[in-house]
Amino acid sequence: MGPKTPPKNLKPESRKIWLRLNREFEFPYETLVLLKTALEAYDRMNAAREQIDQEGTVIMTPTGFKKPHPALKIEKEARAGFLQSWRALNLDIEGPQGD
Repeated sequence: MGPKTPPKNLKPESRKIWLRLNREFEFPYETLVLLKTALEAYDRMNAAREQIDQEGTVIMTPTGFKKPHPALKIEKEARAGFLQSWRALNLDIEGPQGD
């Protein structure tokens, strides 16, 4: 994993984020590991969200009971991991300017 080359396991959107951030910042190796962790969690969160969107938030058990979709927990934990890693990066990123 070179500083400018995104890890191969990242999804296209995360690869774009990796490339953009590496154009704007010069990261030491340890920070690249943290960025990779954040983006992997971001990908996992999005994959769980897509599954929930396709299958619904409630599933039927084989015995006929309804229960929350297991991907809800995966999404929640991945979101928490992403946000924790993202905050730890402590990037000084400006949002959109003006209205």
